[in-house]
Amino acid sequence: MPNRVRQPFSNDYAKLVRAAAGVSERRPRVYGGVTTKISEEVVRCLWFGRHFDATGLYTEDGSRLEIISPGRWNVEGGPDHLNAEILLEGAGRIKGDVEVHVNASDWKRHGHHRQDGYKEVCLHVVMWNDVSQDYVCDVTGRNVPQLALSKYIAMPPEDIPGFLDDLAEYPASARYVEGPCRTALAKSGGTREKVERVLDHAGDQRILSKAGRFGVRLDSRPYEHVLYEALMRALGYKNNVLQFSQLAALVPLEDMRRFIPVDVTASHEGHGDRHVWIQSMLLGAGGILSHWEKRGEDGRDNLDRQTQAYVRKISRLWREIGPQLGKKPMRYDDWHWAGVRPLNQPPRRIAAMSHLLAGSQEGGVFRNILTVIEEARTKIKKAGLSPVAAKGATRRVESFFSDAGVADAFWSRYVTPGGKRLKSPARLIGSERAAVIFVNVILPLLLVYARRNRDAELEALLHEAYKIHRKNSTDGIVGFMSKRVLPEEFSGVVCNARRQQGLHQIFHDFCGRKDMSCDRCGFLMAIGGSQVLESTHNFKPSEK
Repeated sequence: MPNRVRQPFSNDYAKLVRAAAGVSERRPRVYGGVTTKISEEVVRCLWFGRHFDATGLYTEDGSRLEIISPGRWNVEGGPDHLNAEILLEGAGRIKGDVEVHVNASDWKRHGHHRQDGYKEVCLHVVMWNDVSQDYVCDVTGRNVPQLALSKYIAMPPEDIPGFLDDLAEYPASARYVEGPCRTALAKSGGTREKVERVLDHAGDQRILSKAGRFGVRLDSRPYEHVLYEALMRALGYKNNVLQFSQLAALVPLEDMRRFIPVDVTASHEGHGDRHVWIQSMLLGAGGILSHWEKRGEDGRDNLDRQTQAYVRKISRLWREIGPQLGKKPMRYDDWHWAGVRPLNQPPRRIAAMSHLLAGSQEGGVFRNILTVIEEARTKIKKAGLSPVAAKGATRRVESFFSDAGVADAFWSRYVTPGGKRLKSPARLIGSERAAVIFVNVILPLLLVYARRNRDAELEALLHEAYKIHRKNSTDGIVGFMSKRVLPEEFSGVVCNARRQQGLHQIFHDFCGRKDMSCDRCGFLMAIGGSQVLESTHNFKPSEK
């Protein structure tokens, strides 16, 4: 039997970490007729960030519900979110804890109906109510109301598993608890190389997992459509991921190509008015344009001439396109505006997307990225693959995004209509966000492309680019895991994006799972930490 060629992105993580703990990846389950691997931490993020339509919530028994505070993210035992506050019809203002599950049946399956620690739960939040019961009961027999989030989320269920990739800030506000792995690393010597190896393998596994989800989507959609949806989510950041996903569903690529006139003339801006047509479709379907128009009619905004001209232009185009689209627009209040940096506001990200699409009208965004990669590969074939060459390829791809709309006549100078005009142009996509897009979207999507086309050279280039990619900003999970897992003397270990992604993978496989205790942690076992703890603290691995 011939030896298989070893692929740069290998599954060594599964052999080294998951096998050590006897843990496998979550099995897909069927929810609402859709097979998916949605996890409890995703549902927690949905609840904690209010990534759903919170304007008309009802509990399963039909009581009106308003959220005052989702509670504090709990990283220890007990309910998922502590000290939440809600308004419940018939009961008034209630303070208490919130327990989150994928299914309503998980409450009893996890034994919470017999546990004293859940007597303060005021709301049971689930993705699906699979038992068709209005309430669950605590140990005292008290009825706990339930909220089924699936009724208030527009994103297709099959897209939800990848949602957490775009919510890297969780658990940003959680108080970290030092893990036994951190203690083990502090007490043992000579384990730095083990940690580096495990983090590298975990980082590769993270990309393979993302590629696997893209692969499922590509079974029924072209690369261009899958990339469009992924880029829209990436531009939503953690605050508006679901909203951008909903907008992508309202305005699919085929509608843009169908409704934008083919005879749009070119202008000094580079791609004619195509980007303005696209902006009118996205801002109109997103319910943002109608809000601006209403404010202008009410006289609440004293707009300068540039802003007035811009709003009039896209309003005219939307009046032409909107009726043809034939879909009910979103509402302005569907978007999250508070807590979003001014330069990251949704309209500016929509403008960035319009330029990416307008500049790729002929071949498409994915084809243009492939062209950039092929240009880099031509140089590499002459000089050979090296870290310098891989870094150059990465820089060119990321510049493709950071340069999008850099000269937009309106949005490069404005944060919001009616706002103060910026003294100097500001990019619509910054270098940091372009790097995040490369790691989380382009890299795994191109990996699928390389493997389906048996392009080993492309996969090797992608892996080299990944290995040397600079660190991105420290998000909530990387910060949390760095403090929970790594002692101070190991702080320099997480020196690139690959190892940051490795921390994400370990968090999702172990630290972030309520069904996983530290004595079953594959990371702890892979670095030999369980033996250290067993000899110093009578730490005994649990029986399997």
